[in-house]
Amino acid sequence: RRPFLPAPFVPTPLLILTFATTVRRRHTAPLLNPELACDGSPEISGPVCVHRFRQWALPPGCLQVHVVTDGETCLSLAAAAGLSLEELLQLNSGKKHKAGLKGGMGLRPPPPPAPVSPRPPRPPPRPVGAPPYPAAKCGESYRLIQAQSCENVVSFFGLPSVAFLVSINPGLDCSGAPRRTITICINSFKPWALPATCIATHTVWDGDTCDGVAAAAGLASPESLYDLNDGLDCYNLLRGMTLPPRPPPTPPYERPAICDKWHIMFKYQYCRDVVQLYGLDSEYDLELLNQDVVICPRAPQTRRICVNTFSQWLLPPSCIQFHYVWDGDTCASIAQLFGVPLPDLLQRNAAGLDCTQLRRGMRLCTRTL
Repeated sequence: RRPFLPAPFVPTPLLILTFATTVRRRHTAPLLNPELACDGSPEISGPVCVHRFRQWALPPGCLQVHVVTDGETCLSLAAAAGLSLEELLQLNSGKKHKAGLKGGMGLRPPPPPAPVSPRPPRPPPRPVGAPPYPAAKCGESYRLIQAQSCENVVSFFGLPSVAFLVSINPGLDCSGAPRRTITICINSFKPWALPATCIATHTVWDGDTCDGVAAAAGLASPESLYDLNDGLDCYNLLRGMTLPPRPPPTPPYERPAICDKWHIMFKYQYCRDVVQLYGLDSEYDLELLNQDVVICPRAPQTRRICVNTFSQWLLPPSCIQFHYVWDGDTCASIAQLFGVPLPDLLQRNAAGLDCTQLRRGMRLCTRTL
């Protein structure tokens, strides 16, 4: 049977919702209406918020809950908690970003940071026959959309500067000019203080290892780098880290040749465009600078290539043999390779040779008539 109601009493929708909220969700009403006093009185002077939503179950290990209020968004909550949007959604797996937030919802904030144990300044030596340390890489990448600025990326990921972002992403245009959506490297790490006695540094790039850096610096073992870099972890080298390898001084005739200018050549980019961009003489010269890879007439894949630009001195008219300089060559090693006394090699290239500034692609005359 229907319950009997006295005729003079007509229940209103507002009172029905208020009673239902008070009876079924007494603990939620003050969260939705902070100014509401739930003291049992049925008299209400204004409208009451009675959002209806399905609150998802928070994980058992949740230590703290944030109650959503008007005007808050998933992005603002994530920024206030120092999280990315994906991390906030992962902590609240029942919340869908497109569904919208309502006042009174409970969101789980980030868990307290785990204590970081101090790392010993130098680990014990590796056993004989142990594999080499892993190569450096880009530890974290990010999809940079067309309208997003480099300054926004630097601020969001806590990078040192825009210059650092460009240094680990050669070719990245941060001038604000229109660009296409690309994937960039956003390695974020805490740089350690370099020693006051540091006289040279090495910037880590993909493929570098502690073994290789130590060997180039003439150190006895890769573990010697730990004495110079208190925060170094040779098992987690990242692109953009700066190491002071402190190479020993070398005689000027034993300074190795290097490539001092690099270019990121994108897939299907033509060699002629790179030649024109850097003012090289021809595509043939570009190929000579990159004899270890196939890049012309257009690159089969995105890769880093050498684009050294230097002034090649004129070789003597009587020169009948010359040598293309490659990384690691020195004036002393070239003279020994061709069986030429070092003074003769210097005399044949006196027009412009500087043994302390050898670059990949230079031509040295090794024999004359």
